Amino acid sequence: MGSPTPEKVEATVFRHEFGPVWGLVNNGTPMEEDHQDDANGAHCTKEACVMYYAIETTDYFSNIFDGTISEFEGLGTADMAAQGGGGAKAAV
Repeated sequence: MGSPTPEKVEATVFRHEFGPVWGLVNNGTPMEEDHQDDANGAHCTKEACVMYYAIETTDYFSNIFDGTISEFEGLGTADMAAQGGGGAKAAV
């Protein structure tokens, strides 16, 4: 116990893969503020962002009590909004 469900991992990866399609994290869409993890390519430096290079699978309390799927962190949504993406929250 303490690991996310396979469905949560799959949903997180699915959401993450929209990032390159939308050109996020310096992959075609300009960054409003630098948040690219240079060591890991077009990935975000913020661990809470779905564009972070790794999926967190060991956060026991989050997995048990929260159960949410990571979202595009504020820097990514600002990049999308600056390109006419229209909102502060991306729904996938």
